[in-house]
Amino acid sequence: MMHGYWGRVLRVNLTSKKFTIEEVPLEVWKQFIGGSGFGAKIILEETPPKVNPLSPENKIIFAVFLLQAHSNYFTILILDLSNVSETAAMIIAPWIIC
Repeated sequence: MMHGYWGRVLRVNLTSKKFTIEEVPLEVWKQFIGGSGFGAKIILEETPPKVNPLSPENKIIFAVFLLQAHSNYFTILILDLSNVSETAAMIIAPWIIC
């Protein structure tokens, strides 16, 4: 990946006001085709079905699209996946469900 890949995820716990930085292997980014697929993966794996959007169990995820580092400004896309249902997450990233 070119200039936009850092290989890290910043997790912020708004309740405890603490944060962690996680290293994510390049293979994971390739498998989920960038931040939008990785965000859908987190929703499917870490949030319960039919979670209340304002519940502490819900995740607020800001993910950058695959081509965010490209010089063409039409390719820039930032997804807010915080209020996506499990069904919608499967539509965003159907390759996750194998």
